[in-house]
Amino acid sequence: MGILRDKVWFTIALGHMTVDFLSGQRVVILTYVVALLGLSNAALGFLMMVYTVLASVVQPLFGYLSDRFGARLMVTAGLVWIAVCYTLGTLVPGTLGMGLFVLASLGSGCFHPGATMVSTHRGRDTTAMALFFLFGQAGLFLAPLVGGLVLERTSMQGMAVMGLLAMPVALLSMLQLRDYSDQSASRRLAPEKGSRSVEPAARRGLGQPWWVLAAFLTVVAFQCWVQQNMVSYVPKYLNDLGQSPATYGFLASLFMGGSAIGNVAGGFLADRLGKRTVIVVMLSLASLPIALVAVVGWSSWLYVLLPLAGALTGATFSILIVLAQRLIPLGLAMASGLALGYHLTSGSVGSYLSGYMIDWYGFAPMFYFTAAMSLAAGLLALVIRKPQSQAQWSRADETPVAAVRKA
Repeated sequence: MGILRDKVWFTIALGHMTVDFLSGQRVVILTYVVALLGLSNAALGFLMMVYTVLASVVQPLFGYLSDRFGARLMVTAGLVWIAVCYTLGTLVPGTLGMGLFVLASLGSGCFHPGATMVSTHRGRDTTAMALFFLFGQAGLFLAPLVGGLVLERTSMQGMAVMGLLAMPVALLSMLQLRDYSDQSASRRLAPEKGSRSVEPAARRGLGQPWWVLAAFLTVVAFQCWVQQNMVSYVPKYLNDLGQSPATYGFLASLFMGGSAIGNVAGGFLADRLGKRTVIVVMLSLASLPIALVAVVGWSSWLYVLLPLAGALTGATFSILIVLAQRLIPLGLAMASGLALGYHLTSGSVGSYLSGYMIDWYGFAPMFYFTAAMSLAAGLLALVIRKPQSQAQWSRADETPVAAVRKA
C-alpha cells in the first residue's frame, strides 16, 4: 500500500496516534478521579464534554491558521502543547491539575485540521482517510489499556511519563514537513483560467436539498453520540460493577480497537460498495451488540460485544468526515476542522445529557437509548442521495494533488 511508504503521510499518522493516545487517557483518568471524589455520572459526562468540546470548537480556527500559514506550524505546536499540558496536569494535584489536563485538549484541536489536510493531499479519498484515522484509533485503543495498568500500579504520577512521548514526534514532524508546501497544494484547488478544473467535490457541495442535509447532519451527530456514550460510560459502568481500572481499561480498549479495525474496513468497503450502503448497514447492525451490553451485565460476552459494537460504529467515521468535508466550500484544513468540530461537539454534548439519564434511570436505559440512536442513524442514512455529479460520489474520487500529478 503506497501511502504507508510516504514519509510525510506516515509522520502525520504517527502524530495522530500520539495525540489520540494522550487524549484517550481521559477515559481512565477522569473515571478514576470521579470515582475517587464520589461525583455523579453527570459530572463525569460534564468533564468529558468540556474536554471534547474545547478540542472541537477551536478546530475551525486552527484549520484557518493551517490554510493560512501551513500545516507544519499547527501540527508541531499541537503535539508540543498536549505533551506539556498533559504532563503538568497529571503531576499537579487538585483542581489546577485537572484544569491543565483539560487544557491539553487544545493541542488535539490544533493538530487535527492541518494533519487531516496533509493526509487528504497525500492520499486518496476514503481509503487514505480511513488509514489516517486508523493510527489515531490505534492510539485510542492503547490509551485505556496502558493507562489503566499504569494508573493501577503507580497512581497519577506514573501517568505523567507518557506525556513526554509527544516531544520526539513533534520534532520529527517539524523535520519531515519542512519541505512540504501545503499552501501551494491548497492553491492548486483553484485552476488557472482556461484550464480544466481539478476542483474536488469538497468545493462543490453534494447538491442535496436542505432536509437531506439535515438528515445527514443528524446521522453524523448520532454516530458520534453513540460512540461517546460507549467510551465515556462503559468504564464507569464496569467500575460500579466492582471491576478494577485494569479490567475496565482493557475492555474500553477493545471497543477502541474494534472501532479502529472497523474504520479501515469501512473505508475500503465504501470505495467499493458505496458510502451510503456502508453507513446504513453498519449503524443499523451496531444497535444489536450495544443493546446486548445492557442485557448481559458483567459477563465474558462483553469481550465480544464491545469490540463488535466498536467495529460497526467505527466503520462509518471516515466516510462521514469525507462527505462532510465536501459540503464545506472553504480551505481544506478549515473544512476538516469544521467537520471534526461539529462531529465531536455534537457527540460530547449528547454524551453529557446521557449522564443525567444514567443518574435518573440507570445504565441499562442509557444503553437501550444508545442502541436506538444507532438504528435511527442507519435508517436516516437511507435518504442521503447521490449528488448531481456522479464524480462526487465515485469510489475513484481523487484528491487535488493526485489529479494534478496524474495529469
